[in-house]
Formats: sequence, structure tokens, C-alpha cells
Amino acid sequence: MLRRRLLRAALACCALAAFGAAAPARAQSEEASEAVRLLVARSGLVVQLEAVPGQIQREVEQLRGKAPDEVVRALDEASRKGFEPAALLDDVTRVLAQRLPPGDVRAVLAWLETDPGRRIARAEEQAAHQMTPERLRADLEALKRDPPSRRRAELIADLVRATKAVESTANLIESIGLGVALGLDAMRPAQSRLGPADLRKRLREAMPPARIRQEVGATLPAIFGFTYRDVGDADLAAYLEFSRSASGARYNEAVMGALAEALARAGVRVGQLLDEGLKRKGA
Repeated sequence: MLRRRLLRAALACCALAAFGAAAPARAQSEEASEAVRLLVARSGLVVQLEAVPGQIQREVEQLRGKAPDEVVRALDEASRKGFEPAALLDDVTRVLAQRLPPGDVRAVLAWLETDPGRRIARAEEQAAHQMTPERLRADLEALKRDPPSRRRAELIADLVRATKAVESTANLIESIGLGVALGLDAMRPAQSRLGPADLRKRLREAMPPARIRQEVGATLPAIFGFTYRDVGDADLAAYLEFSRSASGARYNEAVMGALAEALARAGVRVGQLLDEGLKRKGA
């Protein structure tokens, strides 16, 4: 149950990252690094990362009454520290600076300076703090009563495909789950550690990749619909065009890769802090 909850928390994080192959690291000038920092700010990633701890905490709260109190308290403390926004932001910015060529950074900044780009970024920032399971369920019920137009539904579906959101989100969930497992494993005596290969195998047995992708595929259209509910079709069409461009596709891939690395490292921190917290509490 605890592992499933952690993976659900990962899915909550992915809702923020769904809008967005590792490239070799390259030396970055200070000017290039500053451009990446500007991109991260204007894209709304800063605000979205600030919302991650709150989303994780909401999932942890769901464990109350279903897991021992000392476990819930330890997980709450570990997740607050492990998913600290400043550390996530540093990781995302660093990895993006390594992976995204300067030409693509300029192209993305140019898109973000357009009116549709600004409105899309603002919608994603707002959704980062507004999206809760309760709000999402209410929105889904409203959509059942008043479904979107065919054009709107097609735009959402095309945007999910263009951003490769299902695969990227599933990979993100697996990265966080493995990170937590690695963090816990690292705290065991050396002779008792399972190692990455065994942990990955066990994780995939608990949450089969095909099932994760099925669940993600069923959830993302609703998440996209909620996020862009106040964005007009013309802006969505412009965002879709950008996402289908070469620079837009590389940007989405780089963002998802950066988030996967940052959240996986956060997962490792959570695993280690959770182990330490449980030992202190004698759980």
C-alpha cells in the first residue's frame, strides 16, 4: 500500500510535468546558463516545482488510518525535506543546461514571449496549485454533464500525443519509485542490499509498466483538460504547433528528462530520510 501511495504521489508530480534521449553533457557559458534560468522562470517550471511538496503531502495524508501513525509521520517529514523545491529547481536547471542546445533555448524563449505562450505558461502555473484530487473529480463530473466539443477533445488528445506525455509520465513515475527504493536500500548493511537491478525488477512486479501506462493514458486527458480549461482553442492549437516543431519536441523531451532525474534524486533522499526517521521512532 505504501509503495502504491508513493507512486500515486509520483503521478501527481507528473501532472505538472506532462507539459513539457538524454543528450551528452556540454560545457555551458554563463550567458547560456542564464538563458536557461530565464527559460525555467518564464515557462512556469519554478511555480510548478514549488507546488510539488504540497501535492506529495496530500497523498501522504491519504495514508492516515491505513498505515501506522509513526510511518505516516516519518514519511511526511521525509517527503517535506526530500522534495524541497530549491533542490528540485537546481537539479532541473542544471540538467536542462546540459541537454538543451542554445538554439533550442532561444526558440523556446521566443515561443514563451508570444501571447499564447504566456497564457499557456500561466495556466500551467495556476493548475500546479489548484489541481487536487477533489477538484479533478469535480471537473470530470462537470465534463460528463457538459462534454467538450469535438474540436476541443481532438486538440487535447493531439497535445497528449505530441508531447509523448504517456510514456514520459510513466517513466517519471518509475523513476521516483525506483529512487525511493534505492534510498531505502542504501541504508541497509552492504551485505543486505538488493541493488538497482533487483529493485527495478520488484518494482515492475508491483506496478507493471503496461498497467502504469494504461492508467496514465486514462488520466492525462482529464489532467490536460483541467489545466487548460480556461485556455481558448486557438491558444491550444498554437501550443500544439510549437510542441510538434523540432525545437518544441526537444524541449519537451529535455524537460521530462530533467524532471525525471530531479525527482528520482528526490526519491532517493526520501528513502534515506524515511529509513532514518523510522529508526529514530523505533518503527
